[in-house]
This record gives sequence, C-alpha cells and structure tokens, in this order.
Amino acid sequence: MLLDERRCEELRAAADRADGWKVARVETKDVKDRAPAPFRTTTLQQEANRKFGWTADRTMRVAQDLYEGVDIGGGERVGLITYMRTDSLNLAKEAVESIRKEISRKFGDDYLPAKPNRYSSKVANAQEAHEAIRPSSIERSPESLKAALQGLSKQHYDLYELICRRTLACQMLPADAARTTVEIEVATDAGELRFAASGKRILFPGFLLAYVEGSDSPQEELEKKESPLPELAAGDLVAKLGVESKRHETQPPPRYTDATLIKALEDLGIGRPSTYATILSVIVDRGYVRNRGRTLIPTWLAFLTMEVLEGSFQEFVDLKFTAKMDEALDEVANGKQDPKKYLETFFLRGNGAPGLRPAVESRKDDIPFPVMELGTDPESGERVIVRLGKDGHAFLQKGPVETKQFANVPDDLEPDQLTLSKALELLSQGRQQEAEGLGVHPESGRRLLLRKKNGYYLEVERTDDEIEGKVKPQWISLPSEVDPRELSQDDLDYLCGLPSTLGQHPATHEPITFRIGRYGPYVQSGQEMRSVEDWRAGKSMSVEEAVELLSKPKQGRKSGGNSRAPIQEFPPSASGASPIRVMSGFYGPYVTDGKVNATVPKGTDPSKLTLEEALELLRKKAAQGPSRRGKGRQTKRGKAKPATRRSKKG
Repeated sequence: MLLDERRCEELRAAADRADGWKVARVETKDVKDRAPAPFRTTTLQQEANRKFGWTADRTMRVAQDLYEGVDIGGGERVGLITYMRTDSLNLAKEAVESIRKEISRKFGDDYLPAKPNRYSSKVANAQEAHEAIRPSSIERSPESLKAALQGLSKQHYDLYELICRRTLACQMLPADAARTTVEIEVATDAGELRFAASGKRILFPGFLLAYVEGSDSPQEELEKKESPLPELAAGDLVAKLGVESKRHETQPPPRYTDATLIKALEDLGIGRPSTYATILSVIVDRGYVRNRGRTLIPTWLAFLTMEVLEGSFQEFVDLKFTAKMDEALDEVANGKQDPKKYLETFFLRGNGAPGLRPAVESRKDDIPFPVMELGTDPESGERVIVRLGKDGHAFLQKGPVETKQFANVPDDLEPDQLTLSKALELLSQGRQQEAEGLGVHPESGRRLLLRKKNGYYLEVERTDDEIEGKVKPQWISLPSEVDPRELSQDDLDYLCGLPSTLGQHPATHEPITFRIGRYGPYVQSGQEMRSVEDWRAGKSMSVEEAVELLSKPKQGRKSGGNSRAPIQEFPPSASGASPIRVMSGFYGPYVTDGKVNATVPKGTDPSKLTLEEALELLRKKAAQGPSRRGKGRQTKRGKAKPATRRSKKG
C-alpha cells in the first residue's frame, strides 16, 4: 500500500497514542545457505572487486603472478594456483581429496559432507578445458607463505588467501539458520495496524567458518548477517518504545562496478574469461568510462560515441550481434569455422550479414557530427548542446554560428548532473583554458594534469573548493627519459602507486622501496640508495634483486643518468645519428638509441650483436608505434548534415 506523507503521519500519530501492542503471529523457518562454487575467472574478478575494490585487470595481473610461480624459500619457485582463465567449476579428484582432508584437520569432520560437493557451470559456451581456480596445493596455507607473498605485495597475499578460503568453503557443509518473522498488531483510533519484523539466527555455521561471500547489494549483505529476534509467542504483550515514519523513494538501478558489469556481460554471452579484463581496461583507457571509487562512470565521449553508433550502425552494436560474434569466434578457435571465410563475411558481406566495410562506405557521408541537446535557453530561445573537442573533452555550445558561446564541461561533472540550468550557469562563466589531461588517477578517478617545471610531472586535479582553500596538490614524478603523452593508463596507474614497498631487507629489517626521483628510478633501504636502469623494473623487482643491487658499490653518475657501462656501443658515425648501445637491464639485455628500447631476443649473445642486427631490432620496435595512452580519440566524420537530435538520457 502506498501512502502519501500526510496520511502516513496520521497513522504514525494514531499508533503512538495507542496501547495494547501484542504479538499476532510468529513464524520460524529453517533455511540453508549453500556453499559457493569454487572460483572461475569472472567470479574471482567480481569477488576481488567487492572485497578489495580491485579492477578486473589488477586481479588478473596478481593471479598471473601466483600462477607463474613465487619463490617460497630455498630458491624453490612454485606456481601457487591453477590456471586463472577458465569457466570450469570442476576440481580434480586428487585435489578434492586433499581439500577434504584439510577441512577435517582444520574444522573437524562435523563440517565435512558425506560426499564431495559437485558444481556445474551455467555459463553459455563455457570453456572448461581447465579446472576451477584453486590452490595448486591446499596444504600451502596463506599463513605459511605470508612472508614470501607479502615480499611481492600485500595484494598477492590477499588474493591467495581469498582463493584458499573459497576452495575450502566449496567442499564444506551448508550453513543452517532459522529465519523468524513476527507480526505485531495494535488497535488505534484510525483502525487496526499491523507491523512486521524479521530476524535470522545461525544454528550451524558450516562453510561460513571458512568464507563469507561478498555482495553487490547492501540489502543482501544485511540479510546475510545474523540478526536474531527475542523469543516471542503469539499473544505476548510488548512494550512500545516509539513510532517513526520513514520516507522511501524508489531508487534507480545502481551504476555498474567492475563486478556487476562482468556479471552482466557474462549473462549476455558477451566476452570470455580471457577478455573480460581487457574489455574493462579498454573502455577506461580510451576515456569512455572513468572510475569513481569502485563505480564506473560513463563520460561524454561514451554518450556521444553511442549517439553515432546507435544512429548509424545499430546492427553492429546490438548486444545479440556481439554475443553471436563471440560464438562464431569460439567456433573458429575450435576449428569448426574457417577464420578467413568468417572475416570476409564480417567485413565484406555474406550470409545475410551487411558487412562492416560497405556499411561504413555507404553511410559515412551521412553521419552527423555527434551532439547532445540539453534544451533551449528560456531567455534567448537558443539551443544548448554538448559537443566534443579535439582533445576528447566535452564543451557546451549555445547559439548560431555568428554569436555562439562556449564553455568547458568540468570532468568531475557527470553527464546526468549536467542539467540545462547548470549548463547555462557554466556558459555565463565563459570558457577557460584547461591543462592537458593524460588519464585518470586510479584511486580518486580524478584527471591527471600534465605540468612542466624543470621537467614533466603530473598533478592530480583539484576541485574549485580545494584550489580556493589552497589545498596542496598531489604530484606524481615521471621518468625523465619518456614522453609523458605516450604513457598508457596502466603506466599511469603504476606511477601513481610509487613509491612502492618491495619488502623488508633481510639483514637490516628496514623496508626496501622503489622510487622515481629527480635523477631517475632508484631503490632505497635506510640510507642506502642505488640507481635502477629501467623505471618499469619496480613492477616485477623481487626483494632478492633489490638486495643484490643495494649490496653493489655506489657508482658515479654518467651523463644521461646511466650508471652501468654498456655491453656494446656503436659510434654515432656508424648509425648516422645518436650512438647505439647494447645495455643490461633487469628484464634482460636490450638495444637503445636513446629514444627507442628493443629487447634482445632470448638465445642471442648481446656481446656478439652486430650493428645491422641492432638497427633491425630498433626498426621493428619503432614500427609497433607508441603505447596507447588512456584517452579517447576523435573519430573522423563526414560532412555534418541536419539530423534530429536525441535528448540526453539519464
């Protein structure tokens, strides 16, 4: 029953005046909470997002490290988990037996089902060539590997512990609970009123001793917590402590997070375990979406791109079309469809498909330049629209060509917050010159602004209030030898995380940190500092490598900032430009001309590399082009023609 505020207040006052509150009905039901299935790729990504706030890409990078192997002491490098790109929920028979033994040892036989729990995948086109994600040996507890894992990072320990706990839980008994519903009635001068309350009491914890699953819904999370009611029976009188009325409004669906978007893609049949992390990384890196905490916020670039795609290429962005394309690619991978024939059909035309190339060729001249209309200025009657600038940032425009006004749209202003009145307010302030943005800060979701003073650095964008309050900005150091505009969003995420702690020095017990300073990257422990050749080395540098570097004698700096002598050096005259050097780095030997670095192939002796071979390696590396930075690109448009615009969607 829906009540307006006036009627609700009338009933509240009547209930507050009334006496004789009594229990009308008590109903108790026994319920079972089943153990969650072992992890597959998507559920691991979803749970890491819910519990730790990680992106799918970060989860897969940490999982990859655990799969490839970790030094657990004594020089032994061991892969700690099974393959992490899988749809399968199957566990090997030997693994199930060892898991059951560990449950019996850790929790007792009372938590062990008579037969192993079996799970089947409900994912369409599931790729079940591998097992579910589990520890390679359940006997290697997170606690026993804590020092080794935290030597890499706390994230490695957290993810391994999460996988271990989920694996144990999937083979344990369900949790038993009693769910009680109580109805309380009272006679008032406005009629009889009835109120309800529910509670939950855990009778047997079962798998909850090992693992409690996260939730995307606060309501679901609340329901999972134990909330017992006092013992009551029908006819019992209860004391009234107070009566309140609460306003409730229907809320729109929440914005996507990494976890809920992956779940939605999986339900639609779009994407596969090997592609989910890439899909999410691409939409962020290219500026279609930005992160606000765990929430994914679509940008104006996304809205205006969809304006073009839905208006001119609807059949290619239809969700069912994308799902069928994934199915076709599965058939290609399984050898059931000829890849060349499929590509010809997709790009050219055939089997009833329109063909991407002829569609673009025939429609490109009719594609209007994308705009989103916000409304009409009530004073001037002029249209107010949102457009994209060449740098991918949104701006406002009002009025015809002769008298049009412009204003920038602040990046922290979400599309659904840009109302007509807000747009007119921004237009009245005029357009201001903005600093160049290279990407977004991984934690705050704010823009990273490029600054230059004795070299490039980044500044995390501040709000107007912070600028007026003279809040000190957060600055991020950049490697001096790179072009900041060629940094990818992954590179920016890594740089924003510096300085990073690699672990503890085994001799001094002081932390070892990786930093980038005025003279380049270096490691530091206490007062000891040593330069590092490659600024990316901190991503994978182990404690052992850092200790070895710190143990070496300090070397004076040479011009260019390199303290290591080259393996080989070809004179400038030989290359016709700058010297070509063969260097030794933490990732192995590489060739450099001061601008491009090319890895020396495995099996090739760097000391015997010829000039011709070095130049060929540099040529191939340069041909690959710079890394794609996290910024949307302006698409080439044909001539703008009059077209009906659609209003902005909430």
